[in-house]
Amino acid sequence: MSKINRRAAWALFVIYCAVMLWLLFARSGSGVRGVSLVPFATINEFWTVMQQSFGREGMEALFIISFVNLAGNVVMFIPLGFFLPLLWRSLRRWWRSPALCAAVIIAVEALQFITGRGSADIDDFILNMLGAAVGYVFFAGFQKVRAR
Repeated sequence: MSKINRRAAWALFVIYCAVMLWLLFARSGSGVRGVSLVPFATINEFWTVMQQSFGREGMEALFIISFVNLAGNVVMFIPLGFFLPLLWRSLRRWWRSPALCAAVIIAVEALQFITGRGSADIDDFILNMLGAAVGYVFFAGFQKVRAR
């Protein structure tokens, strides 16, 4: 990667980190502290709300809230899965980047719980890891295109 491209990637990564810190911690918290360790329980709840509220008058807000929660938890971590292997060669092995992403997501969930900015939810972890995996796949595709 050229020096200019590397600096641009670092700048984008720093901006991404700052936005994530603001989204996850700087906004006012709900004050609700909870732990959900049942896989897919929250995902199923949001999915059910989306199905029941889709196209129903007066229920648009419920659909939007559910969709944003599910999609947002995936989309927010796509850049992490992309930037980590891009910026650190040692994270280009298929298992290293996901392992670091998992550690970061667990730390985020724990800090949100401790600070009262949210609850610790296994479904957030699942969706965040899905996003990080998508980001890693984008990185792998980017590497193949660059190699040509």
